[in-house]
Amino acid sequence: MLTLMQSRAYAGLLALFSSAVLSETVIVNLEEPNAGGAYTGIANLRGWAVAESGIAAIEIDIDGTYAFNVPMGGARGDVARAYPDFPDADTSGFSMIYNYKGLAPGEYVFTARAISNDGGIATQNAAVKVDRFLSSFIGDSSVVD
Repeated sequence: MLTLMQSRAYAGLLALFSSAVLSETVIVNLEEPNAGGAYTGIANLRGWAVAESGIAAIEIDIDGTYAFNVPMGGARGDVARAYPDFPDADTSGFSMIYNYKGLAPGEYVFTARAISNDGGIATQNAAVKVDRFLSSFIGDSSVVD
């Protein structure tokens, strides 16, 4: 059983650790999908992220549920010029091709979550509309050569 003094010391250390993680600067910018955009078929999912300790992972949620991680390491000279003191800012891009056809028509919120090497987190949301073509793109498959 912890004494009152041990409990206070433990709480102080926990508060110090928490504030250190919370004080880290983590920035994420979800460039595609664009908020308010309409998507159908295959399109980009991309953006960039930086953190004072570096970025460990980029996760995507769809409507608040984890969906997948996005590959990182894309060249971003523009971000490196804007954030020269952040590690790996020159390779802070993340991107992948995403098949919006896998979603039913409707409105969705995509959330990009950047997780730093020290556990800091930043998020950015984009509410988008997913639609479908009313007819097949190629009506008669025998026409395809």
